[in-house]
Amino acid sequence: MYNPLLDCFIYVAEHGTFTKAGEIMLISPTAVMKQINALERHLGLKLFERSNQGVVLTPVGRSVYDYALQMKQYSKQALDDIHRQLSSDTAVLRIGTSPLNPCEPFLNVWYKINSAFPRYSLNLISFGNEYSEVFSAHTMLGDKLDFVVGTCDPDRDLGRLDHIPIGEYNLCCAVPRTHPYASKRRLAVDDLRGFTLMIAKKGLSEGIDRVRADLEMNCPDVKLEDIDKMYSLEPFDRCRQVGKFFLAPECWQHVEPAITFVPVDWEHTIPCCLIYRKDPADVVSRVIQEIKKRMRITFG
Repeated sequence: MYNPLLDCFIYVAEHGTFTKAGEIMLISPTAVMKQINALERHLGLKLFERSNQGVVLTPVGRSVYDYALQMKQYSKQALDDIHRQLSSDTAVLRIGTSPLNPCEPFLNVWYKINSAFPRYSLNLISFGNEYSEVFSAHTMLGDKLDFVVGTCDPDRDLGRLDHIPIGEYNLCCAVPRTHPYASKRRLAVDDLRGFTLMIAKKGLSEGIDRVRADLEMNCPDVKLEDIDKMYSLEPFDRCRQVGKFFLAPECWQHVEPAITFVPVDWEHTIPCCLIYRKDPADVVSRVIQEIKKRMRITFG
């Protein structure tokens, strides 16, 4: 009902640059520019004056911005009304799942609260493992998906999305199944000395950044090699083909049969969060509130 390109337009209008809008949307400035170009072509209107300092709404763009805010609100109200008309106590929750974003943590919580929603059912919807596919799944939240589980810092700003911590994953060392370490039940940190460890680049995850700081201080002869994206099959390929180790949450242990995930003798973990769109439909909001209540009981 609502053109998602308008979300991009609103972010650019409010923040004044493609770069800042991209940071909020978790996409590149080039991708933001392409979306704005597509919207301008679709409307046949020039929405922004562009310069090296940023972008400014044209008079027409200002009018479109005002109407876009109204359309967004009207669309949400319409969808909420439709959901209410269908049924106030019956719903199908659409859960995104993939090998890198498994839905099991949500299911673990769901089966503790589902007695409060006896007429709710689940539809598990698969998506891919690459960063672009994970981002695509996030853009579908509130439209074709209701929830996705992912690794995310609890205080990270996800723009139009929100999230609840529902658990945590241990951070493990992934090694080729042919490596002698694959038979170990647990690795000491000193076991990593002299090896290359692929690790998410600084700033992507506070939990992984703590591992980086720990190794740099206490085990400096471990060579750390940056991974540009959290969600990618590239480290799996390089581990299998070249033999390099990589740091990963335990939930990825079933992605590649030729790779073994070995626990390490440390306490490092990464949060597991339930991700959803801000201002969700009523049927989704009721589930969120029940989960928040459960998390307060569980974690205090």
